[in-house]
Amino acid sequence: MNTDITRRPLFAAHPYFDTKKAWVLLWSHKQGLLHIKRLHDMFMNHMRAYHEDRNLEYIPLLIGDREAIDAAADVIRPTLHARYDAKQAFNHSAIPYSQLPEGVSRP
Repeated sequence: MNTDITRRPLFAAHPYFDTKKAWVLLWSHKQGLLHIKRLHDMFMNHMRAYHEDRNLEYIPLLIGDREAIDAAADVIRPTLHARYDAKQAFNHSAIPYSQLPEGVSRP
């Protein structure tokens, strides 16, 4: 019997909703960063985490089309910027948020 739940369909067929076309905005409290990925990929990652009995760092904040997700991320980033820099204020070896690589702060 195949117990790999990540290979099974996650959703019944639906004529109007395709998880491969929807996007999700994820947030990491620990890292203070955002991540953007397709909803399908997020669910697959969650199913693998369940199967492997491990924790996940990123939590979903918003589901929508890519334009809405990018707009929401742009609104949220200044708050993350301020939080990140405040947490790193006494860590003199930390990289300021504004100098993080583009792929880290803006997926």
